[in-house]
Amino acid sequence: MVIEVESVHVAQLLEKAPVRALATAIAVTGAETRLPLYLVPSVYATLPRLRTGAKLMPSGATKVEAIGPGRWNLLAAGHQEASCDVAIAIPETAKAGDLVLVKVTAHYPKRAGAAARAVEFLQVVHVRD
Repeated sequence: MVIEVESVHVAQLLEKAPVRALATAIAVTGAETRLPLYLVPSVYATLPRLRTGAKLMPSGATKVEAIGPGRWNLLAAGHQEASCDVAIAIPETAKAGDLVLVKVTAHYPKRAGAAARAVEFLQVVHVRD
């Protein structure tokens, strides 16, 4: 299985003109959003990607092999379960109130009786004093 880790920094989001315009448009219509603005795809795409030096730490009989920036092969012996922990560094520029979004995608290969698939997990890290 291939694991990808991507981190983005959400800082002072409403100061950016496109996000301010979107927030204003939503407020004017009286609509209520079900998503925080940073998860709206057009906003998320503008967030700066971080080079946080993400690390995968295997557990049990799992082995990790780096295959590129932010990408690893996760290998398990035989038919055992593969698992690992993910760690990132919070950027030094992060201030109290900022968010760091960590998206982990597990790419499962096609197997007998199961199609290939990708499963994403999103962790929201809230920076505090």
